[in-house]
Amino acid sequence: MRGAVGEAALLAGLGVVLVAGSVTAEIRQVPPRRPLDLLGWSIIGLVFLAVPLRRRWPRLTLVGAAAATGLFLAIGYPYGPVFFVVAIVGYSLAAHSPPREAGLGLLGAVAILAVTQIQVRPADRLAGQLAVLLLASAVWLGIPAWLGFTVQLWRRHAAEVRDRRRRSELAEQEQAERAAMAERLRLSREVHDIVAHSLSMISLRAGAALHVIARQPAEAEAALRSIRESSGAALRELRQAVASLREAAPTAGAADLTALVERVSGDQVKVTLDVEGEQRALPAEVDGCLYRIAQESLTNVVRHAGAPTAQVRLRYADDAVALEVTDNGSGVPTGAPGAGHGIAGMRERAEELGGFIEAGAGPAGGFRVYAWLPTGDAR
Repeated sequence: MRGAVGEAALLAGLGVVLVAGSVTAEIRQVPPRRPLDLLGWSIIGLVFLAVPLRRRWPRLTLVGAAAATGLFLAIGYPYGPVFFVVAIVGYSLAAHSPPREAGLGLLGAVAILAVTQIQVRPADRLAGQLAVLLLASAVWLGIPAWLGFTVQLWRRHAAEVRDRRRRSELAEQEQAERAAMAERLRLSREVHDIVAHSLSMISLRAGAALHVIARQPAEAEAALRSIRESSGAALRELRQAVASLREAAPTAGAADLTALVERVSGDQVKVTLDVEGEQRALPAEVDGCLYRIAQESLTNVVRHAGAPTAQVRLRYADDAVALEVTDNGSGVPTGAPGAGHGIAGMRERAEELGGFIEAGAGPAGGFRVYAWLPTGDAR
């Protein structure tokens, strides 16, 4: 709508300028120039029609307007605002057409304007007159063409800036979406590990309590006390996982393995912890991953292995940390190694940090989980 209004305003203003300017030029230049008659006004009208057609056929319109203007002046009609039409069409061609196409159209218009103004003179003066006419036509069309090319370059630059900004915004949006997806995946793993481990412990202790409650109340009480401790620890870990969505809350790590082993160890399975190497602070992601792998492995021992004993070995190296969880149970847990969310989740955790997981039958029977995680602090 704004473009149509602007175009109508341009045509109306140009029409007034053409009529008023041509009448003024006639008053001042006749004689010696020829008075405007029906043919002269018809040519002016023909030149004027080039303006609304300049966007549809830009090069052809410029050449046509230059030919009509040259004819108008060659017949002898007064010099006047008819030149403005050629300048407007030349600007439009340079501003909206490819540079090569615009250049060819402008050169053609300059040549037509120059050739149509040559007067019959002795041959020795013809070349000089043609040179002057070419220079004058080039200047007349060169200024609006330069403005048009400048506008076109500015538009291209502005479009490139907008395009870069859009790509940057899309990249930031995609990065934010990936970060949100990674955070949801991390939280789902945390909740899975916490709930699976804690419910397994609670189920185990509850079964033991039901089994001995009538004959050995003291052992049943100990089992219930262990259930309370396991559920309390699970609630604390869930609070930490949820709090990590709002702020950098501390999560369980290697320092909490002792408490984990103590919670799991009981009458059904005895768990021991061995630590080798110089203990040190680990990167937060490695620390949390290490704890979750140990937790998931011990959960599998309790739920699937039927093992009387299990062992957790933690070894610190210069640039890595290794965790091994073994048991002397029935071997492969329900579902092949790597099946289900537990082992698959452990493997994903380790691979995201540049490490790896090995899970399968142990060399002396039972089941073995071995995790290697780089710490990036080789000395």
